[in-house]
Amino acid sequence: TVDALIYVLKGTKRVRVAGHYPGSKVTLDKVLNAGSLVYVPGGRFHILHALPTDVDAKTAQMVVVLSIGLFNPNEDLLEVRTETYRSAFENQNLLWSDVTGQASALPENFPRKPEVIYADKDALDSKGLGALHRRALQSDSLRLTMLLHQGAEVNLRSQPEEGKPSITPLGLAACCVQDEEKALLISTKLLEFGAAATVEFHSDGKNFSVVDVARRRNDAFAAQLLLRLHTATDTTVDYEKDDKDGGTATGGNEL
Repeated sequence: TVDALIYVLKGTKRVRVAGHYPGSKVTLDKVLNAGSLVYVPGGRFHILHALPTDVDAKTAQMVVVLSIGLFNPNEDLLEVRTETYRSAFENQNLLWSDVTGQASALPENFPRKPEVIYADKDALDSKGLGALHRRALQSDSLRLTMLLHQGAEVNLRSQPEEGKPSITPLGLAACCVQDEEKALLISTKLLEFGAAATVEFHSDGKNFSVVDVARRRNDAFAAQLLLRLHTATDTTVDYEKDDKDGGTATGGNEL
C-alpha cells in the first residue's frame, strides 16, 4: 500500500515489475547491481530474485537490499484493493508465471483496472472524491497534512452527481464530519494551507461559503468556524447577513 524505493547495497538482484493484477504483463525486468535502485509505484506486483555468483554456481549469493516505503496519496484505496487480493489468493501457493494471464481467478466483480492512478494526489475516485476529501471525512488529520505538504489541491472540487453539488474538502469537513471538534481541527488545517471560503457549487450557479454550510449544523459551530476563518485570513466580515438566495458569493479567501 506504499510506493517502494528498492536500493541494492550488496550483491545482485533481478527485479521484475508487472501491472496491478495477478497475471498482468511484466513491464520491467532488470538486473540491479550494488549501488543501483528502482522505484515501484504502489499497487504494482513485483518480485526480487537473488542471482548466482556465476553460471556454474548452485546457490545464490548473499544480497543486501534496502527497501524504503514512500507515502502513497491514495493509500486507503490501495488497502481495500490489497485486502481483496489477500482474501482471494491467500494460502494458494501461487507461483510467478512468465505467461501472461495464468493466475487464479479474481472475484467476478473485481476490476482489473485500478480505480485511480494511485500516485495522483488529486485523482477522483469512483464516488467523485479526492484523497483530501476522503481524509477529511475520516478525520485523519495526519494523512491530510501529509497530502497538503505533498501539494494536493486544497480547493479540489468533488465530482457533482445528480442532486448533489460539487464540494471542496473544507466544505465536507464543515458539513459531514460528525465530531465537531475534529471537524474544526480538519477545517483549521485546510485553512492554514489556503482553503478558499467558497466551498459548495451548485449547477444552477449558486455557491455557498463554508459558514453557510456550517450553519446547517448549528449556529454555535458556525461561530467557532468563523473565528478560525478570521484567524486564517486576518479579515472580518458580517456573515450574519445572508443574501436573498441563502448563498454567499465569495471567491478565494476574500471574506
